[in-house]
Amino acid sequence: MVGIPNDMLAMLATSMKAAQNWVSRNVSEHIYGRVHIRYFSIGNEPFSETDNGSFLQTTFPALQNIQGALIKAGLSSQVKVTIPLNADVYRSSSGRPSDGDFRADIHDLVLSIVKFLSDNAAPFTVNIYLFISLYGDPNFPVDYAFFEGKSVPVIDGTTNYTNMFDANHDTLIWALKKNGYRDLPIIVGEIGWPTDGDMNANTQYAQRFNQGFMNHILINEDEKSILFSLINEDEISSGTECSVISTRNGASSSLQSASLDDSRIAPSASYACANADCTSLGDLDVRGNVKYAFNSYYQKNDQDRKKQISAIPNYQTRR
Repeated sequence: MVGIPNDMLAMLATSMKAAQNWVSRNVSEHIYGRVHIRYFSIGNEPFSETDNGSFLQTTFPALQNIQGALIKAGLSSQVKVTIPLNADVYRSSSGRPSDGDFRADIHDLVLSIVKFLSDNAAPFTVNIYLFISLYGDPNFPVDYAFFEGKSVPVIDGTTNYTNMFDANHDTLIWALKKNGYRDLPIIVGEIGWPTDGDMNANTQYAQRFNQGFMNHILINEDEKSILFSLINEDEISSGTECSVISTRNGASSSLQSASLDDSRIAPSASYACANADCTSLGDLDVRGNVKYAFNSYYQKNDQDRKKQISAIPNYQTRR
């Protein structure tokens, strides 16, 4: 997925030429270079209540222009447009998912966008952060944010909800269904758990949530989600490891971690650069440059992780 920041929405909303140029530089060029781009995101959470309506007038026109640019480039069947929206764009007056609907102040606008997405076989993308419920309400039942089935269920007709993710996700499904779009595909664009900054932000909860969510989506394979993120966000280029999670085959995955004082780092990075493209080095800090070198080597080797690890001298990953 590639996308544009919110501060570019106005330009793309008012200029089809700008949209065509952006698609040419940032999509067409890379697709023809064999990069697999599936989605194009128009801004990020542009209708969040915290933005006070700043992007209400520009988001939909930008979406339409980018779609037009993709059609002109012959890429509309390959790359689907979408708008990652905050979960505050829908709600339930009763707390039951079956009473879900889109927020009253943006109801008609969201439906216009939903129709456009449906007409172009594109998905609805939503960012769901369950941590925010604990952050905003000290009385929120903690277990309801996780996936072990320990919490007192929320009963909605014949359905018992024992975790908030399913309840939140189904609230969106009901909102779409209620407005005639029950079959629109849904992508969870962002979901995750922080490890610092609040009493409920810690590594234990992060691992509990991430592992529970991973298990959940492996069972429900029709749900497409992006786990965001496994590093703390304040300093992304030097983020710290949040958690270790197990994937379907039982292997553990974690962020690679190494000290910059490690004697193997410099020769390994040099080897990576000798066999990749490191012309952009220097714009980042030391750790960022090392990460860039390894990633460049990884991409040059067709994203073959085994080849990457075996080729770099003395390079080890921590499990």
